[in-house]
This record gives sequence, structure tokens and C-alpha cells, in this order.
Amino acid sequence: MRNLCIMNSRHFWFSLSLIGLSICLFGQEEINVKFYEKEISESEIRIYCDNSEFFPVSVELKLELKGLTTDHRNGDVVVLNPREDNQLLAVLSATPGRPWQYRTSAQYAVGNVLLEDFDTNFVYELPFARGSGEAVSQGYLGKMSHQNEYAIDFNMREGTPVFAMRGGLVIKVVDSNNKSCPDRSCMQFNNVITIQHEDGTYAEYAHLKQHSAGVRVGDEITAGTYLADSGRTGWTTGPHLHIAIFVPAFGKRKTIPTLFRIGDGKSDYLVERKSYYRS
Repeated sequence: MRNLCIMNSRHFWFSLSLIGLSICLFGQEEINVKFYEKEISESEIRIYCDNSEFFPVSVELKLELKGLTTDHRNGDVVVLNPREDNQLLAVLSATPGRPWQYRTSAQYAVGNVLLEDFDTNFVYELPFARGSGEAVSQGYLGKMSHQNEYAIDFNMREGTPVFAMRGGLVIKVVDSNNKSCPDRSCMQFNNVITIQHEDGTYAEYAHLKQHSAGVRVGDEITAGTYLADSGRTGWTTGPHLHIAIFVPAFGKRKTIPTLFRIGDGKSDYLVERKSYYRS
């Protein structure tokens, strides 16, 4: 959560307008979103946002106003279009010639937190090469590190090729880390690739090997595209591939259970301590 306080009067407006209001929002990670305000007239101020990312960003803007009115309600969510500037968040109205001030706070989330209509029946491909098999070392709601999370760990050896489970847009690639340890302090060293799907859901592939990424942010990929090699980077006790499908949410992301193609035309949810073969 980031707070700003802007105070103004007719006398001081000119000097403040040169400074403007421009911030980057920070949460779990930096996202290139900027706020700024413009005086449209003596009685109207507008707050805009630029979104320089390849994905939509949800913003909840809260306002504390003195000497101003607005139709914007605290708690309203604006979903910013990807790679678009000058997106209007709120219009503030003032009485000409009278002083005013406002304070803002905002939270953000990757994607559209208002998303409801996503495909719960989509069948994902297994994230390893055809003709090979891997064991699930930890499944949904696992006791080790997946409590209250629909995530899957495959017991992959380091250097095993990882393939996209579903097509989409690459929105995040972290590929430079080579450190790991068995506690939270190493979370910052995780190598990860995140894919945005056409229905607004996302897939995360984590603990990848350093300098193995075969895709870049902005790439359009299909199911079966090579992404990287599995590794043991970040918060981990050993080499494995961690995957999770999630929908956008403020704060802790919301992971969801998904079906996988498991051969012979069948699909099912993956089960812990069971091996699966990709035909």
C-alpha cells in the first residue's frame, strides 16, 4: 500500500503542477504502473494511470478528500488495459478559489480481480516432454508447503526440460538466480516464468535452472512450447518443478485446481505420490 498526500490552493497550484504525481506501485514485486494528476480546469482535477506492462493490472484507489468531491467510491476497482497510457481513475471537483487537499492509497494485482467467467473445465498438458513420466512429490493442499494452495510439485531432476501446459502470453521471466536454501529467506532467489492464458487465468512455473529460459516477456506461446529447464533455485530443499494455476486477487493470489491430460484420452486431477506419463 502506498500513500500520497497532495495539498493545494489557487496560489500554490502552479509550482505543484510542475512536480505532478507519479509513483510506481510495489507489492510482492515491482509493477510498472504510474499515477499522476492533471488540472483540467480551476475546478477539476483528474487522476490517471499509465500501465506499461503486457498484462492488465487491477487497481483499488482510496481517497481522503478535503474541499473536493468525486463520484469515485473507495473500494471501486479499475482494471487497467495492458500497455496503455492516460487511463482515467477518478475525477475530483473543487470550488474555484478555495484550498483543497487529498490523500491517496492504492493496492494492485496482476490481472483482472473481477474475473469470474474462466474455464474450469480446461484440460492442461503435463509440463514435461512427450514419452516421459514424472512423479508428483507434493499435490494440492499438501502438508509441506502447499497448505491452502492448489499447487503441484514434480520430482524432476535438475536440467529436465519444462514445457508449457497451455498457450498464452509470457508476462514474467526471472532467469538469473543460482541460489537456494530450505527457508523463506531464499524466496527472492527463485527463477520463475508466468504465463497469462486467454481466459484471464495464469500459470506459474518455479525453481527453474539459471540461464535456461527459452522465452521472453511478450512472447505468444502454444501448449508444448519449451520454457526452461527445471532446477533448484529459491526456497527449496532440492530440485523439483513447482506449478500453480491462479486467478488474480489482491493480497495472496487465489490458486485453483485444474484438470490434466493423463493419456488414453483421459483427464483428471493429479494426485500426490503418483507418477504420470505424457504420451
